[in-house]
Amino acid sequence: MKRLICEMCEGTDFVKQEGVFVCQSCGTKYSVEEAKRMMIEGTVEVAGTVKVDNTGKLDNLFKLARRAKEESNFEKAAQYYEQFQLENPLDWESAFYAIYFSAILKWRNDEEETTALNLLHNCIDSVLNIISYNIKEKNRQILAINEISRELSGICSVFYGSNESTFQSFYQRYAEYSYSSHNHNLFIQCLQKTTNINYRISVIYYALGEKMLSMYENESDLDDLAKTLMEQANKIARENPCNIVLQAYSEMSGIYQLKSESENCVSEIEEMVNNGMERITQKQEVIAKHRFIEYWDAHKHEKAEFEAEKKSLNEQIVALNQEITRIPERTDGYVKMIELQKEAQEFASEKSRLGLFKIKEKKAVQEKIDAVNCEISVIQLHIDSALDEVKKRITPLENKVKAIDIELTKPR
Repeated sequence: MKRLICEMCEGTDFVKQEGVFVCQSCGTKYSVEEAKRMMIEGTVEVAGTVKVDNTGKLDNLFKLARRAKEESNFEKAAQYYEQFQLENPLDWESAFYAIYFSAILKWRNDEEETTALNLLHNCIDSVLNIISYNIKEKNRQILAINEISRELSGICSVFYGSNESTFQSFYQRYAEYSYSSHNHNLFIQCLQKTTNINYRISVIYYALGEKMLSMYENESDLDDLAKTLMEQANKIARENPCNIVLQAYSEMSGIYQLKSESENCVSEIEEMVNNGMERITQKQEVIAKHRFIEYWDAHKHEKAEFEAEKKSLNEQIVALNQEITRIPERTDGYVKMIELQKEAQEFASEKSRLGLFKIKEKKAVQEKIDAVNCEISVIQLHIDSALDEVKKRITPLENKVKAIDIELTKPR
């Protein structure tokens, strides 16, 4: 007989509880039949149909995977999530984290950074498709996508920092040594590698944002997140530390072509991001217009009330403006004011005809003008006061019209 060994954690300490064998290391439960099968040496032939319930096994495996993730045990997390994915290939979490932790392990090997980035890039479509096809509740879809975005952004940020440190360290050493063909070739190789890694990191950000747009083509729930990811793709492409060196050493052998390739990569990212941003803008405009029409179709009575109120307010405003035009002639002293204005004009003409040295006569005429103007100002004051009273009644009406216009035209 073989010794009973846990298939999950390879533990050997078991206790029988409530008719099942429980691994004391990880908590995995085995039925008596499963335990017997695991302990019998050789092949066991089973006649008929056997229904295997591995629900408990999957639950335990999932717990182990999440525990390893929380403890940053990358090897175990990758192992458990891969095992869970084999049992349940439609689970987005295991599909994503199996690759996520595998990529981290690949990155640790200095020769496999590109492989790590390829894994992350290639998993975006498949994992988000699993979410789209197998999760029906939209809020759960968005929560899952937000988690993936957060994790990918975080690890890409770490990879970017590591790539920058690698380059800066090599560049510093290169600058300290005198020129040699060997050192220069190593320098070119480092530039090429780190520039390529930087470009691939940018593409991951863009690809994730682009996939979100495709998944939610007629909705805007993830547009802001897609924008952020695309902006980050642009930022990383432009801020690549290698670009500074490529600009400074562009005349050196082997660098001109690399510089040209790098500029093409940056241009490519910028063009893709600009197209993505334009798609978001156009989509949001269409969605906003559709939502606006739908809202007022569902609130026709409310819209009719607003429009009727607006019409009534405008009619009141027109009536008050007509009243304003009639106020002067209805004010006491208006006729006299017209006569006084003519009189003031005659005095002004008289004053203008006086000669240069008629100082005394001019002064006398000016006194008459001032007296007439004083009478006019008293009457004008009554007119202005009446006008102000009506205008005060117009202002709140105009403010109400503006408020209705805002209500009728604001986004829904």
